Amino acid sequence: MSKRLPWAVLISSALILTSCTGGAPRTGAPRLIPPAWLTEAPPEEIPQPPENPTEEQLVENHIEAAGMYHTLRIRFLGLVQWIEETDRKLRERINHELR
Repeated sequence: MSKRLPWAVLISSALILTSCTGGAPRTGAPRLIPPAWLTEAPPEEIPQPPENPTEEQLVENHIEAAGMYHTLRIRFLGLVQWIEETDRKLRERINHELR
């Protein structure tokens, strides 16, 4: 018994391997990575007031927590805006390429 590959297998594998490299040139994929400041993780925990806080400590704690929520809201709105702009640009690019 011969240890050679049958001709049909050899020819078909040669045709398959060459067809992988013979297609149209690749188009560059767009970068879909938002800016770093939009993806920073928020702090692990919201600061808690100390035990038996004074009114001043409570106010300071609420101001600090509100600031954290405000920062998170700004990041979220920025990320939504980035997603919408990226989607619009990709749709324009696709429509332009299809013309």
